[in-house]
Amino acid sequence: MKTIKLLSVLAILASVNLGLASTNPEHENPKGKTIAVEIQQLLSKSNLLVEEDVMAKVYFTINSKNEIVVLTVNSESLVLEEFIKSRLNYSKVKTKSVQQGKRYVIPVKLEAQL
Repeated sequence: MKTIKLLSVLAILASVNLGLASTNPEHENPKGKTIAVEIQQLLSKSNLLVEEDVMAKVYFTINSKNEIVVLTVNSESLVLEEFIKSRLNYSKVKTKSVQQGKRYVIPVKLEAQL
């Protein structure tokens, strides 16, 4: 059972990918920490178990308090939607390289465990 939980956490971490193609290198975080890394950390330690792969697209923005505001989660799994919303919504981020008010999209994939 611990193996399944560990594998599900690793699946979330491995599948989180943020396409910030418009990042400007001169405004990068000096420590190299990105919003994708912070989101990976926030979504880790999951005990979600699924029978088949589940995908979600998470639309979010950053407010003036440097908190993630989840706008929409598009997924066929209501459990995954609620999990993502509860973990990410109004979580404070330390990354300064994101623009407040800009809309971001991140795909999340939870892989099924045998």
